[in-house]
Amino acid sequence: MNRRSGLLFDLGYTIAQGLRSSRYISQSIFGTIVLGRRPTADQVQALPPHAELLKGLWEILRRDTHQIRSGVYKAPERWVESPIEFAKSSIRVIRDLARVKRREQSGQVVDLPDHKGLPELPKYYLQNFHFQTDGWLSEESADRYDHQVEVTFGGTAAAMRRQALPPLGDYLREKGLLGTISDLHMLDLASGTGSLAVDIKNNYPDLHLTLSDLSPFYLKKAREQLAGSSRTDFVEANAENLPFRDAHFDVVVCVYLFHELPRRVRALVMDEVHRVLKPGGLFIFVDSIQLGDNPHFDGSLRYFPVHNHEPYYIDYVSRPLSDFIPDARWSLRDTKLAFLSKVAAYEKI
Repeated sequence: MNRRSGLLFDLGYTIAQGLRSSRYISQSIFGTIVLGRRPTADQVQALPPHAELLKGLWEILRRDTHQIRSGVYKAPERWVESPIEFAKSSIRVIRDLARVKRREQSGQVVDLPDHKGLPELPKYYLQNFHFQTDGWLSEESADRYDHQVEVTFGGTAAAMRRQALPPLGDYLREKGLLGTISDLHMLDLASGTGSLAVDIKNNYPDLHLTLSDLSPFYLKKAREQLAGSSRTDFVEANAENLPFRDAHFDVVVCVYLFHELPRRVRALVMDEVHRVLKPGGLFIFVDSIQLGDNPHFDGSLRYFPVHNHEPYYIDYVSRPLSDFIPDARWSLRDTKLAFLSKVAAYEKI
């Protein structure tokens, strides 16, 4: 990419992502008004200024642009959702606001559809996280999920997820594995609707990628999103007891799972990650930043679970990663902050 085309790309992509974010920020403001969510005076005092949030938002979008232009990873296949698709997903989310409000006001967090016939699900999983209708247990929830997350993070969720790609690329290059990419096996743990998997396959189409999730409904959505991808498997499984043999995977990635797990379960899941990963294999962790990572945002971290049912979030943000990613078993390669997310890459010892 020459200088002129590079500048044109920067301009076009930045404008596109800025417009995309403005859509979701507008819906976030609208949703906050409809839901009647107002911080107390003490909470307002602790929250970061809007300028600080906008600065962080702008920085992650600029980083995303720079990494694409520099060839760290490819641009998403569609820079911005089509107006028709965006309208449809917006309607689904907006129509759900009344049920979310009713659930929040009543404190009802086990308002779930009948899940008889599904494999046994852990008790901590059977909740309306974020007060979302059906929890993780319906196709309708899966259809709403990605849009809801983008509304929550002002249209930056996809850019933050993509920060898992640089440590993957660095590892593959350093280990000389790019020439044998078709021999590698990667696990996307708690893959949800497959949004990160789409980016992974866009960059490494020959990589053998397994998506694992506990929700059959979210896996179905992931299948739809990756319908054109080869060498892709979908496995319904509990992360505490993965149905894979020891040392099967070269890479495991996990995005936005651990803040939704009780403390004891985080350690159990990491035992499984360690077991299924080859010695010297790579584990890529992406989740919420924690208290002290960026003191400007500490008030936001404490405020987030107030209106989003996240029963294990405060415990997660208050404790070091070494609580469940022990130094004796993992070698930290790198860690970076990405707006409201933290990315860490570890090698299995």
